[in-house]
Amino acid sequence: MNDTVFCLSSTSSLPVSLTMAFPPRDTFPEEGFISPPRHFSRVDLPEPDGPTTATASPSVI
Repeated sequence: MNDTVFCLSSTSSLPVSLTMAFPPRDTFPEEGFISPPRHFSRVDLPEPDGPTTATASPSVI
């Protein structure tokens, strides 16, 4: 399915093909789309350290 849309250019009266001006962004093989397998890794990270500088909370009036 290749739809072609024509319009008139403001600088000339010749039709301009929008399919030539805006080619498709995605291309797929004729036999179908194949995505590579995904592998997820699980990493055990240590607990974060506490604050390194002393902080003072504002007092309630």
